[in-house]
Amino acid sequence: MKTKPYLFPVHNVRAYPASTQVVEVYQQPDEASGKPSYEKNALWALLQAGWKLDQIAYQVPIEGGRLSRNGLLIDFILYTPSPIPIQVGSTWWHRDSSLETLEDARISNWFGRLPIRLFDIEVDTHEHALASVLREIGHA
Repeated sequence: MKTKPYLFPVHNVRAYPASTQVVEVYQQPDEASGKPSYEKNALWALLQAGWKLDQIAYQVPIEGGRLSRNGLLIDFILYTPSPIPIQVGSTWWHRDSSLETLEDARISNWFGRLPIRLFDIEVDTHEHALASVLREIGHA
């Protein structure tokens, strides 16, 4: 019988909280485009929605992260009574829905819930990012 990804055991995740240095870096514009990136806009929106830095972890590796062939990197995790994984990505890189479904199943094994996905058209500006964060997650 083929093993299904959502049958694996749930693991605890240790992550590093965001720091003021990370926020300062995220608030600087990208050198290439001159405007903030999608992840920067998402972090800005989380802070504007009232989430504190000690509630946010960023770039959290699971199953080996980038060092492993099949590892995953979670963009943000909000630490509430239960952690909320947030993936931010462009529609170009995340256009394969079957791969996204498999990743969602693997992420839900770790966190006990499906990740919240924010795409480029939802976080392309600060206003869109804040509206998307409030719609998908809400205030702190």
